[in-house]
Amino acid sequence: MKTVIGALSGLSLFAAFAVACCMLPAQYKGTIGQSAQEAVVIHADGREELVLRINYHVEAEKSGGDLPPYFAWIITVPNEPDHYALADERLFEDVFAWGNPRVVPPPTKESRGVDSLSANVIPEGIELGERVEVGPYDIQPVRAKGMDALNGLNKWLEANGFPQEDADHMRYFVENGFTFLCVKVTPPAGGKSVGGSGMLKPLQVSFATPAPYYPLKFSSRQGEFALNVWLLTKQKIDLEKNVGIYHNVGADRPEEIDGKFQRRGFQDNVLVEKSNMPKSLKSVLNNSQEKSVSGVKDWHLSVLRSPALNQRTKIKDWKSDVFFIMESE
Repeated sequence: MKTVIGALSGLSLFAAFAVACCMLPAQYKGTIGQSAQEAVVIHADGREELVLRINYHVEAEKSGGDLPPYFAWIITVPNEPDHYALADERLFEDVFAWGNPRVVPPPTKESRGVDSLSANVIPEGIELGERVEVGPYDIQPVRAKGMDALNGLNKWLEANGFPQEDADHMRYFVENGFTFLCVKVTPPAGGKSVGGSGMLKPLQVSFATPAPYYPLKFSSRQGEFALNVWLLTKQKIDLEKNVGIYHNVGADRPEEIDGKFQRRGFQDNVLVEKSNMPKSLKSVLNNSQEKSVSGVKDWHLSVLRSPALNQRTKIKDWKSDVFFIMESE
């Protein structure tokens, strides 16, 4: 069992997590939050391509105060990624325009400057993995083995300018061998600070997982935020067995209609052809290093959506993260 933290190089001292998956420099007086998460989850034959984007907002402690020079964004995945890429910035707009008419049925009466991370302090139980560079990103994996290494993991975080994390917040991920990716977000070339708000560039990561996965549990301290996740799966999602996921998200709870579980607001497992997808989405598929993903021509399209996640059902009370159960072939 292993835990991995992938970190973009050059992270200075950070304050404790103001929210679940974003953090600010320790000396910066202010707060950071997210108003929305967007994702495309593509899964076939035990492989996943996950493309993520968040809409962040930073508030300085004083009105008119300077904005921070950078911040960090934490992502959890069940296995260490073996490929990283930047996706087209138009991806989510393209997928919404293409996908929404397919999953939303017609209305009816029933409808509703940068230093590298230190390698000098490596506590017991910690290993540094191979450093990876992709575009503007410099990713340093760090491995910690089992719960016994949690103290060592926190020592490594502290030595490299990260806040130490609460053991209970990390326990599920450590016990289940998850990977943590810490992504440094820096200003555009020549800039001295990040913007006060905005959408991040879509980040594509590739990893092995027997079931489609979306990282939500680590966002338990996030507060309320909007969610829009597009699912492209080779096999059909088993709606009845995933009822718990849809109930937790809360916006599109399935009901039993004519003896079957259905979501009134959306159609699930809509068959779509790769040839009819927008160019930006085809690029994500073609960027996959696995033929089991890039070679698939027909996909099943579904959507997981909420205007205010973490409102009715608190994420902190979830027993596990979001893994979708597929229909048997």
